[in-house]
Amino acid sequence: MLTKKILKSILNVKHTAIDDMKILLDGTIVIKAHPTKDEQCRCGICGRKSVHYDNGRGGTRSWRACDWNTHKVYIVADIHRVMCPKHGVVTVSVPWARHKSRFTKEFEELATWLSLSCTKTAVASLLRISWNTIGPIISRMRAELDANPAAHFVGLVRIGVDETSYKKGHKYITVVINHDTGKVIWAHEGHGKTIFTKFFKLLSKEQLANIQLVSGDGAKWIQACINDFCLVAKRCIDPFHVVQWATEALDEVRRLAWRDALRNPADKTPKKRGRPKKDTTAKDLKGSRFALGKAPEHLTKKQQAQLEFIAKADKRLYRAYLRWIYNLSATALRQPN
Repeated sequence: MLTKKILKSILNVKHTAIDDMKILLDGTIVIKAHPTKDEQCRCGICGRKSVHYDNGRGGTRSWRACDWNTHKVYIVADIHRVMCPKHGVVTVSVPWARHKSRFTKEFEELATWLSLSCTKTAVASLLRISWNTIGPIISRMRAELDANPAAHFVGLVRIGVDETSYKKGHKYITVVINHDTGKVIWAHEGHGKTIFTKFFKLLSKEQLANIQLVSGDGAKWIQACINDFCLVAKRCIDPFHVVQWATEALDEVRRLAWRDALRNPADKTPKKRGRPKKDTTAKDLKGSRFALGKAPEHLTKKQQAQLEFIAKADKRLYRAYLRWIYNLSATALRQPN
């Protein structure tokens, strides 16, 4: 039989005393436990020591822990209610789980981490839980990690705003970041002036006066919000969109050069005896997209040869490429430190 110390280490719990362990017929492992003396009779919301109120609905409560190989694991304990001076009658807290949760802290951390890379369906299937429990787990983790949202708005000087689409581009989220810290400070479903206005309404007059720069794309609603809330701030285009627009313009010139090469072949010399040489200029221009879209220091030998061919075959496209390199270098120098 495993010792209690080993069980606590496997469960990764603290301030917990192990009472008993048993394995059911279906392979489920049930571990009976209780909080240590210092952690007993604490409010489930604030963790403050409180007076015992009653036994609530009575009986025991179980919390799902991380699986041990193919075996489901549950922690079981007797639960009562306490009278908190601040929150009133509340269910007592346990050190291995969060308030109003039927999962252990480690289980919720695992589910949240998996949800960053997998769909809810995949996480629910892997962890063998219900699909609709993933959302509440993520909400509890977010509330704990972001206990003071107002702290994100302290010391704002240079901010950036952009919208991103999800669910096949049918829905949008507006995201605001702090350029000085590089962290996301606010996000809201939707996009446009109405959504961005909600962010500015969360700030005080002093915080609005401290904002000196707002970066974003070419949307008119960004400037409209700046005019309404922080006239001192300067508007600038963020480097991502500058590079994106320059790359799209360069690719449009490449397509024009490809179409011109199809209509007007470069090889107009008189035909000689033997098999004629096929003009591949249009094909080579069409296949030069990746070479034109990479920085010069990252080019392979084959891509360098493609640029040398472009310099001779189409002067207009090569000038556009040089202009793209100039914009790329200028944008990198002007990025906020």
